[in-house]
Amino acid sequence: MIPNVISLSRIFLVLPIIYLIATGNEYLALLIFLLGCLTDFMDGFLARKYNQESILGENLDLLADKLFICILLVFLPFHFDNFLLLFFSILLIARELTIGSVRQYFLSINLAEKSKVNFLGKSKTFFQMISVGSAIIFMSTSYEYISLILFSITLFLAWFSLFIYLRN
Repeated sequence: MIPNVISLSRIFLVLPIIYLIATGNEYLALLIFLLGCLTDFMDGFLARKYNQESILGENLDLLADKLFICILLVFLPFHFDNFLLLFFSILLIARELTIGSVRQYFLSINLAEKSKVNFLGKSKTFFQMISVGSAIIFMSTSYEYISLILFSITLFLAWFSLFIYLRN
C-alpha cells in the first residue's frame, strides 16, 4: 500500500537530513525535512482517500513520526552544542516514550478508542516539526532564540496534551 511506503520513506529521510546538517548544508537539509513533514500528512490523506486505512498503517505512521522527530532531537543538540536544546529534547523524547507506553496499555486492556491521536496531539506534532525545522536553520545563527522559543511552546503543548490524554 502506497501510504505505508510513504510512512516508511519518512524514516529513511532522517539520514540525509543529518548528513546535510553535519556538512553545513542546512537549507537543503531543511528542504528534505519539509518533504518528510509533508509525508506525515500525505500518508494519512491518501489512506483515507483510497480507503486503505489499516491498523498496520496507523502504527507505521506513529512509528515513523516518532523516529523522524526523535532521531533529530538526539542529533541536533549535540551538533549545535546547545544545552537548552538538549534539555528540551530530553523532555520531548520522554513525552514520546510515555505516550507510546500509555497507548500500548490502552490497547492491552481493549480501550483502542482511547489510543487514538487527538487534535491537541496533532497540534503538538505540527509545532514539533516547526521547532525542529527552525533548529536546522537558526541554531547556528544569532536567531537561535526563535528556535528555543518555538521549542518552549512545543514542550508545553507536548506535556499538556499528554495530561489531557491521560485525563480523558
